[in-house]
Amino acid sequence: ISKDEALKKAAAFLDIKETDLYFLSESQGNLSCYNFYNANLTVSVTKKGGIVTYMIKSRFADEGTLTYDEAIEKARFFLNTRGYKNIKESYYAVNDGIMTINFAFYENSITYYTDLIKVSVALDNGEITAFDSTGYLMNHTNRQEKADYKYNLESAKKLLNASLKVKSGKKVYIPTDFGTEIYAFEYHCVATDEQEILVYIDPETGKPVFVFDFQDDGEYVGGCIAGGRNYFHINSAGDIEPCVFIHFSDSNIRTHTLLEALQRPLFQAYYKNQPFNDNHLRPCPMLE
Repeated sequence: ISKDEALKKAAAFLDIKETDLYFLSESQGNLSCYNFYNANLTVSVTKKGGIVTYMIKSRFADEGTLTYDEAIEKARFFLNTRGYKNIKESYYAVNDGIMTINFAFYENSITYYTDLIKVSVALDNGEITAFDSTGYLMNHTNRQEKADYKYNLESAKKLLNASLKVKSGKKVYIPTDFGTEIYAFEYHCVATDEQEILVYIDPETGKPVFVFDFQDDGEYVGGCIAGGRNYFHINSAGDIEPCVFIHFSDSNIRTHTLLEALQRPLFQAYYKNQPFNDNHLRPCPMLE
């Protein structure tokens, strides 16, 4: 589509006038986009298809008045009214009065974590402050589920460690480090020490795909994955942080490209020192 057509798409998505947005730049890559801005926000529209892939507003939230359930419903309504119907929340995090909810595509009782949409909601007034559908746009496709796996959701549950108490189970597609996806059964479990973990079982082999409780995954992934090694975090103000839990930054998406941020001293220090120790069972040195 043309730049003018993209502007119309962006304005309609944000429910504002076209004259309230200004052209910023064009970006190339797997999702080539037109980027627009105003004093309060930045928004990106794909050149192919004219789909809004990213939006972020620069604001801080005051003391929260919304419950988490109310914030999730506002995010769901926002997505529904913009054409995203078959979605289900899978995870959320709250930072500085902003709640960010991960939604995954959901169809035929299967959750597709690969088809990810992130929506951020200000807990003081319910305003949508950020939107990112990159994962959804890059991965969403029609899948054909194999009908004759060796195990089903109920029989695979019997393969779990007897010490685990299973709270729930579901069918999922999970992403891999190689840009592919795996079909698996996910079981939300409670261990004997009351720690909650997720167990993924391969429906063909009956073997665990990956077992994790987020912070203690070091031995499986070779230490800390933050600081740009596998991911980093951008907060509601646009600050580029090494981790969702570590609120230090020396760059912002409005003044630096992502590549420039990764080349800055903060991220370079992470790069040079990872892994932070040889014992991957040790806790995060910053958090604990």
